[in-house]
Amino acid sequence: MIHIDDDMKVSNIRHDGIEETINRRRDKSIHSKEYRLRRLLHSEDGPACISYYESGLIQFEEYYKHGVLYRIDGPAIILYGEDGKIIRETYCLTPYLGTGKKGFWAFWDLLTEKEREHPNIVKLMVKYI
Repeated sequence: MIHIDDDMKVSNIRHDGIEETINRRRDKSIHSKEYRLRRLLHSEDGPACISYYESGLIQFEEYYKHGVLYRIDGPAIILYGEDGKIIRETYCLTPYLGTGKKGFWAFWDLLTEKEREHPNIVKLMVKYI
C-alpha cells in the first residue's frame, strides 16, 4: 500500500510489515527516510531514521528497534558533516528498560537470535545469569 500526501511524503508498507516513509523537499530531493513497525521506529538491518543534507549526503543515521534507540554492533547515532565525514558517534549498547536483572531480561526479549550471540551481549549475560 502506497500513500502520498501533499507535503511530499510517501509511505509504503513493505511485505514484512515495515512502513517506509520518504520525506522530500520542494525540489524533490530526499530530506529523510524513516522505517516503522506498528508506529515505532524500527529496523532489523540498518538505520531506522536517516536525514540528508540538500547535497544528498547523509546528515545523520539513528538505529532503533521497537522504538528503542540502540545498536549492538556499532554506534546507535552517527552524525556526518556536509563533506560526508563522521563528526560524532554515539553508542547505546543497551536501551534503558530498567536496572539489574529485570532490565537486562526486558532487553533480551528485543534481541534476535543472532544478536544474542554477539560478544558484547554475552559479556552482559554472564553478569545477570
